[in-house]
Amino acid sequence: MISSFIEREKEPKSVNSISMSELSEKFLDSKTKAGYPQKTINGHDDTYKLLIGVLGDVCVDSLTHQDGKRFVQVLKKLPVNVVVIIDISRIDLKIIWHITGN
Repeated sequence: MISSFIEREKEPKSVNSISMSELSEKFLDSKTKAGYPQKTINGHDDTYKLLIGVLGDVCVDSLTHQDGKRFVQVLKKLPVNVVVIIDISRIDLKIIWHITGN
């Protein structure tokens, strides 16, 4: 699984593609402009950071069903209140690989 992650990072972006970080930025910006509470926006931001930490900052059009399953497996192994316990932006990729069993 690690090798597929590394190979995927090297894939060129398609012309009409958007990366997970770009999508996250646009989504969070739209929620901010719509007047959502900062706490809600922070929750979405934490989720995107975790998603990018697990799958990498890949192009959205390259995501597969298997990627979704892998992310759900990680979520199931984390404590319910993971955001309160740790700062998701500082999650080490090695910890995520340990959680996923790689």
